[in-house]
Amino acid sequence: MEKYILGQSEMKELNKENPEIRIDLYLEENKYFENALIYGHIRNDRGSPLEGVKIKFVDENGNIIGYVYSSNDGYYTYNGVKLNTKIRIEAEKNGYKLHRSCYINIKSRRIIYNIILEEEAYKFTLITGHVFDECKRPIAYITITLFKNEKLYKYTCTNKYGQFIFSSIVKGKYKLVINDSKYCSYETILDIEDLKRIYKVDILLEDRVSKTKINGNIYDENNTPIEDALVILYKIEKDKYIPIDFRFTDEFGKYEFEDMPYGDYIVKAVY
Repeated sequence: MEKYILGQSEMKELNKENPEIRIDLYLEENKYFENALIYGHIRNDRGSPLEGVKIKFVDENGNIIGYVYSSNDGYYTYNGVKLNTKIRIEAEKNGYKLHRSCYINIKSRRIIYNIILEEEAYKFTLITGHVFDECKRPIAYITITLFKNEKLYKYTCTNKYGQFIFSSIVKGKYKLVINDSKYCSYETILDIEDLKRIYKVDILLEDRVSKTKINGNIYDENNTPIEDALVILYKIEKDKYIPIDFRFTDEFGKYEFEDMPYGDYIVKAVY
């Protein structure tokens, strides 16, 4: 490390008229002259270089002196640390454990400090998602249960935005179930294998049809019940008659349809 920064003078011309010229130059002190150069490589535990690792240099009071990022070949350099001081070096990158050195006495002008980062050992992950109705409106405060090995593992309920979350989920197969009187039952299987990812589940629940009945009798012109008359049920949608079911009348001329969705209906009969 040079004591002074490289300087450059102004240009002057040397010619017959001026066979002697004077060029003075004042050099600026290098503010890093009393600093050490700290450098090295950062690799993972398989020996591959790591790019974009943040390397911080911390003084004895815990203050950050400065930081740099490793290059694409895992190399870094830093010259912002004074000689005859003590520092700690920290290295951090998402997906890896934080590296923190002991305090180092900076006695040399050049210090090589190589770092190996260990991959983070993920023990848990998350299951999160939204619950919507058929109109894609969020369903608030509905209970969601999570089963593992056919046993209840966790349960929670949605917030007012229809959001839910299960935390501290380990590897394995799970069954997510929703049972609510207003909606059809829902269940899905989740195979949790990668603990580095967050598993997202968006759920659309169908409205449960309440117990409904459409019934009546078929008579002839003399008001006599007609047995075995064919009765066809039509649902009216946008001025269209859509046949959806049929029955034959019993000995009393009676027919009945159950569990029909809400709407407008007519029946037609023939014998």
